[in-house]
Amino acid sequence: MLSGKHVPNSLEAVLECAQANVPRLEIDIQFLRDDSMLVFHDRQLQTETTGRGPVGSLDALGAKLLRYSSDERIRVPFLGDVVDALRSCDSVLQVD
Repeated sequence: MLSGKHVPNSLEAVLECAQANVPRLEIDIQFLRDDSMLVFHDRQLQTETTGRGPVGSLDALGAKLLRYSSDERIRVPFLGDVVDALRSCDSVLQVD
């Protein structure tokens, strides 16, 4: 999150960092029930999303429906979305 205009860990924040070619980008991931990886900091969905309950109770199909509660137009990205966004820059991805 460079400018502060985007939700932390959102694809929009990642794209802003990629466009700025930041040296290092840190994201948080949580594993889903089917071992998919969601870019999200907390273990409980209701802290920042339209979902409820533990992140690990969802599978990828359910996670695709998640939106950030601060802006319901923005979906919660998967690790693959972030990796794809960073392919065009030299930023190092740090996954926590």
